[in-house]
Amino acid sequence: MRLLRIIIPVIIGVGATAVMFCCEFDPDSLSDIRLGWWNVLSILLAMILMTCRDFGLSWRFRLMCRPQHLSWGQAYRENLLCEFSSATTPSSVGGSGLIALYLKAFGIPAGKGIAVTISTIFLDELFFILACPIFLMVFSYEELFGSTHEVLYVFAPVYFLIVIWTIALYIALFKKPDFVSAVLLRIFSIRLLRRWRGDIEKLENDLNVSAAIMKHQSASFWAKAFLATSLAWISRFMVACALFLPYIPLGVQPLVFARQLVLWIVMMVSPTPGGSGICEFVFSTYYSSMVNNPNVTLLITCIWRIITYYVYLMAGLCILPDWVKRYKRRPA
Repeated sequence: MRLLRIIIPVIIGVGATAVMFCCEFDPDSLSDIRLGWWNVLSILLAMILMTCRDFGLSWRFRLMCRPQHLSWGQAYRENLLCEFSSATTPSSVGGSGLIALYLKAFGIPAGKGIAVTISTIFLDELFFILACPIFLMVFSYEELFGSTHEVLYVFAPVYFLIVIWTIALYIALFKKPDFVSAVLLRIFSIRLLRRWRGDIEKLENDLNVSAAIMKHQSASFWAKAFLATSLAWISRFMVACALFLPYIPLGVQPLVFARQLVLWIVMMVSPTPGGSGICEFVFSTYYSSMVNNPNVTLLITCIWRIITYYVYLMAGLCILPDWVKRYKRRPA
């Protein structure tokens, strides 16, 4: 919550954008950029899609928190706070880790908050492992990862780890939480990993609490939760499609979407807060081959980052003081 944690990603992101403009901006290609109402409409569409994403995540919070009541306003604020956390922490940490803490200020018990945290992580990872094979069958490796394959070298091991983690969460939530806990404790008893054993013991307790609360939910409950999850991620990935719409034919838009999926998985290992700096560079480089004008790619990169990142950073700053007051009023 320190101001420095907020300033650092902004400095990194703006600095990286400035460096890209200095290195890649082409004055001779500036006159080739066609700006008009079509561009304005594409930005408005991108903003509508982000609103759909927020609706999906808010709907999921309301669904997950039952039988305790969480209003639409509270669910939306919870979503913004999680996005704010994602913007100010490394991508590998993300905003999911603070879901339970944020929910406590809205009257959701700690045990239920932990169950919501673990369940939402499971649903997010499940969406990725199901969506990726679809696009791997539709597009060639060159189309998805580019001719140099650097993105593939990061994507493959990260995706493999996501699959393993999702399977472990599934077993822990629905089958044998004690078995998963025992395996994790055994692994982190190794001398090289022993320093993280305390964190694993806490995770063991969280998994057991989550399993006790969530494993008896109906199939329709999980279907609705996964539908809300899919709506949120599809809407987010389509933001890039909307921004590229004036410059890329409709027939190529599925590839733009597929690359967003790949990009997000690659950015999961970003060490910078919210992927600042790295995210801008990878996005601009990854999509540069799809647009002939480098200035167009730079412009879209800036707009995309503002809509999907800086808006939530500012929104989190606005609602954070109210959450702090609510949290302090809650009993320990």
